[in-house]
This record gives sequence, structure tokens and C-alpha cells, in this order.
Amino acid sequence: MAEEEKQSTANDRPIPAIPLSGAGQATDEQQLPGGKIIRSAGVVGGMTLLSRVMGMVREILYAALFGAGAVNDAFRIAYSIPYFFRRVLGEGAMAAYFLPTFVDIRENQGPEKAWRLANNVFNTLGLIALGLAGLVAVFAPQIIRVIAPGFAKMGNLGLAIDLTRIMIPFMMTMTLAAILMAILNAYHKFALPSSGTIILNLVFITGLYTIVPLFGNVPVEMIYGVGLVIVIGGFFQITALGTGVRRQGGRWKPIVNLKAPGLKMVLKLMVPALFGMAVVRVNLLIDNALASLLGEGMISSLNYAERLLQFPMGVFGVALSTAILPTLSRFAAKGKLTELRDTMNYALRMAMFVAIPASVGIMILREPLVALFFQRGAFDALATHNTSWALLFYAAGLMGYIGVAVVVPVFYAQKDTKTPVIVGSIAVAVNIVGDFALMGPLRQGGLALASAVASFVNLGLLLIVMRRRVGQIGFSRVFKSGLKLLAAAGTMGAALWVWLEVSGFTAETSTFMEKLTVGGGGIAVGAVIFILVAWALRSSELKELKGIFLGMLRRKQSPKGTNGR
Repeated sequence: MAEEEKQSTANDRPIPAIPLSGAGQATDEQQLPGGKIIRSAGVVGGMTLLSRVMGMVREILYAALFGAGAVNDAFRIAYSIPYFFRRVLGEGAMAAYFLPTFVDIRENQGPEKAWRLANNVFNTLGLIALGLAGLVAVFAPQIIRVIAPGFAKMGNLGLAIDLTRIMIPFMMTMTLAAILMAILNAYHKFALPSSGTIILNLVFITGLYTIVPLFGNVPVEMIYGVGLVIVIGGFFQITALGTGVRRQGGRWKPIVNLKAPGLKMVLKLMVPALFGMAVVRVNLLIDNALASLLGEGMISSLNYAERLLQFPMGVFGVALSTAILPTLSRFAAKGKLTELRDTMNYALRMAMFVAIPASVGIMILREPLVALFFQRGAFDALATHNTSWALLFYAAGLMGYIGVAVVVPVFYAQKDTKTPVIVGSIAVAVNIVGDFALMGPLRQGGLALASAVASFVNLGLLLIVMRRRVGQIGFSRVFKSGLKLLAAAGTMGAALWVWLEVSGFTAETSTFMEKLTVGGGGIAVGAVIFILVAWALRSSELKELKGIFLGMLRRKQSPKGTNGR
């Protein structure tokens, strides 16, 4: 009991931006690299921001051509299948069971054995992905009927099946690309892996005006060209990432050894991790399946809303989780639990600093934002209303989504893939119950709200388990920071509500300049108000960010070779 009180007191003390483990001059390994994490997250976030901007341009151009009707519904469902396997076998899964193992072997057994493991995993998972691709191609009709039961009535079932088969190679290229991304991240190379989606977006935008028109002049014909462009983009991405891995010393070798200890470790972690990733992605599939029963355009409204939410989620949530995983893995490998806890606390508070104001701002400005980005061409005012209704409830869960992205890597760093599976399964059950309870009165908004509630259940349970495992992680400081950020975001929200009411905005009659002024201007005004109030409330996160960025600026300005002294 005395030990518990001692630990609690120690962990409730203020955690500095770059906490030190022990007294005196800290070594690099003794430091919690708060500045390094933010710089790494800044690299990932900057590249992700560019990717999201290009992705939004892609969606704007795509929405103008295909709108939010039955053709787009079919494409979204078809794309969700390779996307599902991309997330299960791809990026998130590599973080779960490959990256920590690769870092562990490299740190303790040497780079040669780590590269051998990388080749073994690359080739083995490539063969697994090839087999799964064949099964999806054969059973595509049955799969589509299950995940989009409303398509038979809408008449776009055959189109969805065709598009699924066209985009199957994307599933394979994304699985292999994810392994290459994990290798680069393990060497703290974040720019090139984060540029992968930039490559995909460039190919997509170019293909919209070069390849897609070759398939016809009407959406039901042109959409086949979109499927082909997706596949081409996947091949471009894996080529670029492969070049980056070669620069780190990686060379492809035809190694497939199922008895290798490293691969056995990866496969041991892989089974629960695969299920865990699948559990999370099942939410999206269930939402789409139920949305297909609500009528034409409902799947599209959910997907467009989710695209808008990807800005704060991708730019900061994914960036922060990607940046902290190598650090967490190193601390876990060396048994440094204090540094592990401090890093987690730091990441949670930084996540709140972005998620809370972003959530409030998006909820209030949802309609002018949707109209600004999408309403043109085939995307009309009705589509804006449908999409903004879903966005309202998705945005309510933003802290849950980003929080899960930050906490789950702590488990992965400890090579625990089972706990996120169990917790994720509970969250899926909550999501399913919520879907059926809310889709009647709230339609697509109910599906989005169920997902938001499930994200908070997921985050809460993960934090409870982690606290029991590693001890106190400074929840009191997280709570105090959260109250200040809520106050700042509340003040910002009140100002934005007045801003929206005074503007008299309506999607049916607004011009582009009105959309830009109310939506884009609202974001700028809201950001300024939030920062000013956070500063007045002495937000420690704002102070830490200021210190880190000023330190980075001083290092850049100091003469070469002086180290800033």
C-alpha cells in the first residue's frame, strides 16, 4: 500500500515537456523525447496534411463527377473490401506485430538478422495476400450481398461486384507497402512512408482526367476507370517505398522460412492482431451494410463525412501514433516503464489539445464545411445536408478515435496484441447495438453516433487496462488539462455559433465565397480564439509546444557546429 501511494505521488507530479528519468544530466536514452516525438509527429503530420489536402482535392473532383448516388455507393462498398484487408494485413497490422519485433531483433541481435526477418515477413505475407485475393475474386458476389444487402433492391449489385474484382490487386500492393513503411518507421524515417498516400492521390487525380474518360461519358461507365486508377496507384506507391528501404540497406531476397524464430514471433502476434484489426474495421462494414438499407446515397454520406474527419485524425492522430511507436518499442524492449508511462501521458495530452477544439469546431461548422469542399457538379444541397448530418455525430467521437490511435501502440510496443482485440470486440458489440437502436430515429446520423460512442468505450477500457498494468500514468494531469481545453473549446464554440447564426448560411443559396467565408473563415477565427483562451488559462500543452518549437528554431538558427551554445 505504501509502495502504491509512493508511485501515485510520483506520477501525479507535473510532467515536463521532456521529462527526465533520474537526477542529474540525462542521456538520450534517459530522456523522454517529447521534442523528438513532436518533431517526428510534425514530419508525419506535415506529410499527412499534404496528403489530406490532396485527398480532399481528389474527393472534390470525384464528387463533382459522381455525386452521392447509387454509382458512388457501389464504388465505396467495392473499395471497402481491399481497404478492409489493407487495414487488417497492412498499415495497422504492421504496427501491431512486425515493427516491435523488427526493432527488438535489430537492437538485441543485430541488423543482419532484422533484415532477414523483414524479407521473410515480406515474402510470407505476400503469398498470404495473394491467396486471399484469389478467394475474394471467386466469392465477390456472396461477399457483396452480405455487406450491402440493399444493393439488390437498388440495382447496383453487379456494378459493385465488378469493381471489387478490378481493385483486388490493390489489397496485395498495400499489404506489401505496409511492411516497407514499418521498416522505414523503425529507422525513424517518417517522410517517405507518409508520402505513400500522396503518391496514391497524385495518380488518382491524374487518372481522373486521363484514364477515366477512356471508359465512357456517364458515371456508370467511368467508374470502372476509377477502379483501374486505384490499382495503378498501389504499384507506384510500393515502388517508391522499396527505393527508400534500399537506402537503409535493405535488399530483397527470396526467403520463406516458416520455422525461423523471428517469423514465429511475428505469426504468434499476428493471429490476435489480425482479429483485432478486423474487429475495428468490421464497424465500418456494418455501418455500410446498414446504410445500404436506408436508401440511395446513405453510404456516400457516411463516407464523405468520414473523409472530412480524416483531416484532424490523420494529420495529428495517426501522425502522433506513428511517431511514438518506435520510441515506445525501445522503452519496452529495455524495460523502461517510467519512460513508457511518461510518453503515453504526453501523447494523450497532445491528442486532447487537437481533438477537443477540432471536434467542437467541426460539429458547429459542419454544413458550410461540407458545402465548401463537396457541393458542386453532381453533389447537390441534399447531399450536403445528408453528409453534414453524419458528420455531426462522427465529430463527437473525434477524441475517442484519436485517443485509441495513441493508446493502442503502447500495447503493441509491449508485444500485447490480445488486449486490443478483447477491448475492440466489446466496442464492436456496443457499435452494433447502437446501430440498430439509433439508425431508425437518426438514420445515417445514428450509425455515426454509434461509432462515436463505441470509440469512447474502446478508449476508456484500454486506459483502465493500461493503468493496472504499468501503474499510475498521471491521469490527474490529463484530467486537469482536459478541463482547461474544454473551457477554451467551449468559448470557441460559442463564438462560432454566433458566427454561423449571423451569417445566415444555407446550402441551397450560398455562393462559393459565402462557403469560404463561413467555413474557412470560421476555422481561422475559431483557432485564434481557442489559442488565446488556452493561453489565458495557462494550458501546459500550449506552453510545451511553444517551448519545443522555439527550441527547434534556435537549433536551426545557431551556427553549424556550435550545437546552439
